[in-house]
Amino acid sequence: MFNNPADPLNTFLDIQAGAGGTEACDWASMLLRQYLKYAERKGFKATLEDPKVLASFEKYDQSVIYMNTEDYTKYARETFPKEKKLIEQLGLAKPA
Repeated sequence: MFNNPADPLNTFLDIQAGAGGTEACDWASMLLRQYLKYAERKGFKATLEDPKVLASFEKYDQSVIYMNTEDYTKYARETFPKEKKLIEQLGLAKPA
């Protein structure tokens, strides 16, 4: 776990409404709010500072979330064993 050279890098979450019209935009908005609340509860830094980038995403009803690397890595290291165990208990693990 976490042996890829890219693992310590920052994470960007891109939520796109796609071609679903107003309902897809609403759903993407709700999903974004859920991720922002989750990030806030876990202590992640959720930010994107460049006004040009923000304007571009707003134009296309898209959003991007930045999450702090150290906090996410710590959370993932703590959560991975629990989730792996749950997946195995539910019988959803793929055979090796």
